[in-house]
This record gives sequence, C-alpha cells and structure tokens, in this order.
Amino acid sequence: METNPQVMEDRQEKEASLLHELLDCMERERQSLITVNVADLWTIMEEKHAILETIRALGPLHHESTDPPGVRGDAECPEHSRASASSREVGRLKEEIRSRARENAEFVQSSLAVFDELISRLAGMARGEEAYGPHGSARRAPRGPMYRREV
Repeated sequence: METNPQVMEDRQEKEASLLHELLDCMERERQSLITVNVADLWTIMEEKHAILETIRALGPLHHESTDPPGVRGDAECPEHSRASASSREVGRLKEEIRSRARENAEFVQSSLAVFDELISRLAGMARGEEAYGPHGSARRAPRGPMYRREV
C-alpha cells in the first residue's frame, strides 16, 4: 500500500504533467492568435477545457499530518523532499500559465482595439470614439464619407 507522501507525490507529478500540457496549449494558442488561425483556436480551446477538467478531477491536494502547523517531524525524509520539489514545480507551472494567460488576453485586447479603431474610422466617428460600447452594443455614428459616396 502506498504511503501518504507517495500518493501526494504521484498526484503532484500527474498535475505537473497536465500543467505542462496546458502550457503547451497556451503557446500554440499564442501562435494561432498571431496568425489569426481561428480553426486552431477552437481546437486548442477544447483541449484546454479537457485538460482543466482532468486537473479538477484530481481534486484538491490533502495531506494529513499529526505535526502542529509549520512543523514537519520527518522533513529529512527523501519522500518529503521529492514531494516538496513536485510542489514547487506545480507552483512554478501555475505562475507561468497565469503569465501566459495575461499575455494572450492583452494580445487579444490590443488586436480588438485596432479593429475597433478601424471600424470607427470607416464609420466616420471622431478619433478615440469607439464603435462598440462596453457590452458589445453598437454606437450610432454619423454617416461617413464612404457611405455617402464622397470618397
């Protein structure tokens, strides 16, 4: 029968493996965003959801200890050392994923801002005025020269 530290280490290694897969998906997502490959974005989104569901299915990490909080009687044990290294790897991967998610979201936002400005100019709106409101509702603009055939 496996010891509690062994179970914990196996679970963390499984989570680290899944997080590596998620990080790979996020890198592919970034490349698809750059090349505007919408078909790949849908596939990647489905992969990301499947990986996240698998991580959720692992459940929270529980480690019961009889030691008081902050004290580990068997900290010198190699099993705890490996579990601690796995835990640090999981933490590092989670932070890298957060960073990639922020970068991808910023890229999408800046791309949408460019398209919004382009649409605003074509519609004859004043510079800095957005064609769409914060909830996606279209804002009415005066007819631009393009629509009155005054180009």
